[in-house]
Amino acid sequence: MNLTLDLHGFSWTDGRRYFIDAFNDEISRACGKTPRKIDVIHGYGSTGAGGTIRLRLRGFLERHNLSLDFVVGEELDFNPGHTVVSPLSKLPSPVEEIDIEILNYCEHPRAQSKVIGRFRKLGQPEILKALRRLEQQKLLSAELKNSVKLYYSL
Repeated sequence: MNLTLDLHGFSWTDGRRYFIDAFNDEISRACGKTPRKIDVIHGYGSTGAGGTIRLRLRGFLERHNLSLDFVVGEELDFNPGHTVVSPLSKLPSPVEEIDIEILNYCEHPRAQSKVIGRFRKLGQPEILKALRRLEQQKLLSAELKNSVKLYYSL
């Protein structure tokens, strides 16, 4: 029996968080057995061309293909409004994912203002918390150069 997850009415940020939590809970619940498939109901978009959640979810699933398998509804039952996901291993939490994205972006030294601009959708307080967290974990280093704070991955 599949687990059904309905993302109608969610923003992508909240829907992603809800999906990751349900996905990781399903991996934990399975305790070494095969986890249930997750039937994600996301709708097909009011224009029929693909809604934001559908497009972003499928892009997210493609980027995390080592942790899951998935089949789009069009291939299962000609219904573009859902995607069936088979969990294989835990996904990074939204916080871990932000950290990874910042570390990748800072492979070359980046000014704090550039990091904030690049990830502005997260909000400046969240970005600054992530930068401090990464510095404390010694994954990111910062230096002042001409009164500009530069960050780079270690």
